[in-house]
Amino acid sequence: MLPSRATITDFFSGRLIVGEFSDGELFLADGATLSCDQAIIGDVATGTASISGFGARWDTNVLTVGAISAAGTLEVFQSGRVEVVDQIVV
Repeated sequence: MLPSRATITDFFSGRLIVGEFSDGELFLADGATLSCDQAIIGDVATGTASISGFGARWDTNVLTVGAISAAGTLEVFQSGRVEVVDQIVV
């Protein structure tokens, strides 16, 4: 969980995986921002990402929801924002 107004840029060399080999969760709250080149929600294990609250934002070039054999869930609510520049794979 990222608290209010926290910022992470180029996390893990530009790739962020939520739920790689075990279930994972990501929660961005009020004003927290995250920027990465590639994001995968639910790779081999189940992944859930929630973006909530005014100013909460996740920017990525490529977003994959549910990759190899797992379920992925993306929830955006209460003025949260996700911006994908290039490609979305579901």
